[in-house]
Amino acid sequence: MQGLGLITRAATHLIGWAFDVRGMSRVEWRNDVDNHPSKAFAKRLGMTLDGVLREQFPHQGRRRDTEVWSLLAAEWRARP
Repeated sequence: MQGLGLITRAATHLIGWAFDVRGMSRVEWRNDVDNHPSKAFAKRLGMTLDGVLREQFPHQGRRRDTEVWSLLAAEWRARP
């Protein structure tokens, strides 16, 4: 099922619900810095990279860095 856009469509629906129904002002996406598909996903949704949490969690014997991406309600509503 990979490559069919299912996750992007589901996330789009959830983000719209978070902003329009729940009244949230910001959503976040976090991913390992080496997870390039996850990074591309955040970019497809129009998110901005806020920064990196260095050595944020242990995985397979080493500390991993985490990227933090965000999207604001005003940015979501202004998208094409």
